Amino acid sequence: MSASGPDNDDLRWQQEQDAAFERKKRKEKADRRLWIGIILGSFAVAAIYPALIGIGPFGIQSVRADTVSVWVYNTTEHTADVDIAYNAPLAFHHQETLPPYGIERLLMKAGKRTLKITQNDQTQSASIDVQHPTLFTLGQKTCYAVFDVSEFYHGNPKGQEPDLRLVETLPAGTFMYQSSANVMVVPRQALPSQVNGSIHWVEDFGCDLLRDDQRDTLLLRARMKLEERQAALEAAQQR
Repeated sequence: MSASGPDNDDLRWQQEQDAAFERKKRKEKADRRLWIGIILGSFAVAAIYPALIGIGPFGIQSVRADTVSVWVYNTTEHTADVDIAYNAPLAFHHQETLPPYGIERLLMKAGKRTLKITQNDQTQSASIDVQHPTLFTLGQKTCYAVFDVSEFYHGNPKGQEPDLRLVETLPAGTFMYQSSANVMVVPRQALPSQVNGSIHWVEDFGCDLLRDDQRDTLLLRARMKLEERQAALEAAQQR
C-alpha cells in the first residue's frame, strides 16, 4: 500500500487547478461564441425582417420615405375590394372595401407596391410606384380636370386676383394619377383652410367639357365649383 506524500498532494492539486482553468477557458470561449451568435442573429433579423415586410434593411425606408396620401375613388355601381401592399413577402396589406361611388383615403409610406382590385369576382393587379399624392379611379365613364389652386392660399406672384390654372385633363378610364403638388384635393374632399406648398384640385366633369373648344366653359364651371367649396368651408369654420 502506497502512501501519498506532500509532493503527490501538491501534484494532484496542481492538476486539479489546471483542469479547472481549462474548463473555465472553454466555458468563456463557448460564452463568447454564444454572444457573438446572438449579436449576429439580432443584426441579421434587424436587417432582413424589415426588408421582408417592405421597409428596407433596418427599416430605413420607414424613416427616409415620405408619407403620402393615396385615394381610391370607385365611380362604379359595384362594390370594390382594394388591397395595396409593398412588393415584399411579409408586407403589411392596406385593405379597404369601397361601396358603389365611394371614395377612401389611405396614408402610407412612399415606395413600390402591388395593387389588387376585386370587383364582381374579377381581380386585376398592377405594380405601382407611389411617390406623390395619388388618386386611383375605378370605372370607365368619369373624366377629370386637374387645377392648380395655390394662388388662393399664397397669392398671385404678380399681385393680381388669385385664379385657378388648368394643369391637365384626365380622360375616362384613367386608372392612376400622381400629383406633383405637395397637397392634392380630390372629388368630394373639402378644401383645407391652410396649405404649405403647392396644392392641386382634382374634380370630375362631363367628358364633353374636356375638349379643347370647351376650355373656357370648363374653367367657368371649375370657378363656380371652387366658389361653392370655399363658401362651404367658410360656413363650416363659422359654426
